[in-house]
Amino acid sequence: MEEKRKLKPQRSRRPSEKLNLTDVYFAISEETGFTVSDIKKVLTNYFEVINQGLHDKKTVLIPRVGTLFPSLKPERIGVSLKGGQGAPEKIIVPAAFRLRFMPSDSMKGSLAKVEVTPQELEDIYIKED
Repeated sequence: MEEKRKLKPQRSRRPSEKLNLTDVYFAISEETGFTVSDIKKVLTNYFEVINQGLHDKKTVLIPRVGTLFPSLKPERIGVSLKGGQGAPEKIIVPAAFRLRFMPSDSMKGSLAKVEVTPQELEDIYIKED
């Protein structure tokens, strides 16, 4: 029977290639004919409105992408390691909002149809020496 391979942690399985905001500005500019400057103003404003909505504890729906929303994490007991100095002690971690994201059904469906290469599949596992 084949030995089960260990997966890398989820945070280590992100694609290394990134799409930055400048690339988005230029792509939209090419597609629409609007200036990069105008697109930058519109998107900056768009993100400010989304940011303010989240700080106002509102759910933000982004069509064809998903939903962003603040989720309240309750107060809990934690352990302070005090930077390794002295004995650990119990502390109370205060309640706080965390940002959550739920992808839309259309985004999940379209992403699920993207072809997985053998190399990408191999890269999600911890390399055994």
